[in-house]
Amino acid sequence: MPVSGQLMIDNGEALLTAARNGLGLILQPLELLAEDIASGRLVEVLPDFPLPVRQFHLIYAKDRRMTPKLSAFIAFAIETFGPNAVTKPSPSAD
Repeated sequence: MPVSGQLMIDNGEALLTAARNGLGLILQPLELLAEDIASGRLVEVLPDFPLPVRQFHLIYAKDRRMTPKLSAFIAFAIETFGPNAVTKPSPSAD
């Protein structure tokens, strides 16, 4: 659906600021808006509207060893971005 208006922003932080100040609607992942919704700063307006889903990929060099920092980040990403997150090896370039 085409959207037009006086304010068009392509920056997530600026979108959130505008929405918090009553300047329009925002479509962002729930993880980014949950605190604002819980506190009442933002209100969900279309709760039955299914949001588009995008895949999230973690990519790192095949020849690198799994460092504790990388392992911790992968665990964090899976925990943060959903229980349906799946890790699978990427196709080999060999």
